[in-house]
Amino acid sequence: MSEAVTTLQHAKDPLARAKAAEALGLARDPSLVSYLIVALHDEDKEVRSAVTQALIKTGMPASGPLCMLLKDPEWKVRFRSAEALGAIGDYATGPALMHALNDPKDHVRFMAAKSLGLLSYTPARELLTARLDDENPYVKRMAGLALKDLPLE
Repeated sequence: MSEAVTTLQHAKDPLARAKAAEALGLARDPSLVSYLIVALHDEDKEVRSAVTQALIKTGMPASGPLCMLLKDPEWKVRFRSAEALGAIGDYATGPALMHALNDPKDHVRFMAAKSLGLLSYTPARELLTARLDDENPYVKRMAGLALKDLPLE
């Protein structure tokens, strides 16, 4: 196990954990995805952000595990998973992100809409249109922006 993985898992200092996540992201090594997925549950927001960026850099090998995390009990993990999926750009993750449009947490719905727009995922058009009536104004706005990113049929 690399020093960065050990630091990510065991360091008490959140800055050290975040720096370790950054280093792991630079490796772009699919074998590190499982460590990063676990670290996405870190209690520190900056660590979760660094882990998200590392997963994005790892790319498509992280897509499957991230889709599974869209059902995690912790909304912050679901939010970061949706964020990473949109940035990775794996069109195949569209169905999982569509499901996340119905998440009970508005932050997750917001990021799912944003990510579907980034993917230009046209099958989400109807669900995104329904989100134009979301109770949260930020979700409404993001759904509208995502719809503008979809190609005309």
